[in-house]
Amino acid sequence: EATDAEVMAYIFYDRVVRERGLPREILSDRGPTFASKFWQSLMALMGVKHRLTTAFRPQADGQTERMNQVLEQYLRCYINYEQDNWVEKLPNAQLAYNTAYNESTKLTPFDANAGFTPNAYYDAQEPKNVNPTAIIASDKLKEVHDELKTELEFVRKRMQRHYDPKRLKGPTFKEGDMVYLSTKNIKTDRPSHKLDYKYLGPVKIKRKTGEDRYELDLPPNIRCHPIYHISIPATNHDKSQDQKSTKQKQSGK
Repeated sequence: EATDAEVMAYIFYDRVVRERGLPREILSDRGPTFASKFWQSLMALMGVKHRLTTAFRPQADGQTERMNQVLEQYLRCYINYEQDNWVEKLPNAQLAYNTAYNESTKLTPFDANAGFTPNAYYDAQEPKNVNPTAIIASDKLKEVHDELKTELEFVRKRMQRHYDPKRLKGPTFKEGDMVYLSTKNIKTDRPSHKLDYKYLGPVKIKRKTGEDRYELDLPPNIRCHPIYHISIPATNHDKSQDQKSTKQKQSGK
């Protein structure tokens, strides 16, 4: 633990202190590196107030959790099926997030931290003897960046509605409606459930079985009970950005 904390101390100095100076306060989870005596002593000697979140009060780190959810949403959309290329997707996610307008601060994270928002992409130019491969790469990067900013804004608004204490009750369905099914209780063959698709479908509503329960017409490859509470299916077709066709191997937990 001490060795890991020493490595983290170097990274902290190299990535944070060297460029921005010492922070007055930092907030972290209770991982062994941050909870170690070495790290706690180092922060005290440097005059940095270090707060640790607790398992029974996750709202203490709510802003970080919400940001993580946004980035997880992006990764689910762009990583491959094996989920082994997520690291190479992080730079685009970081740039898009840091240049996105924040409703709370009325600034972008870049502007709040550095006092300005850098250009992500300039207007396209037409240099002579341009390399065709460079054009393709540039267009692809801009396309991914624009798509990501749109997706991040969609997720931000969706989460804002979710945390609104005055939000409306769940939707009502009728026989024949096409809905997306939450994968919360469905196991797939992908390595990470956190980065897996959050919805499968669409699937058809067969009938209403109770005041708040519906029977779904599930395909044979989804081996789980077909009756679901109203809170599980979703009709919002924007979820197609975070869903996968049911034509893959799944099984109920």
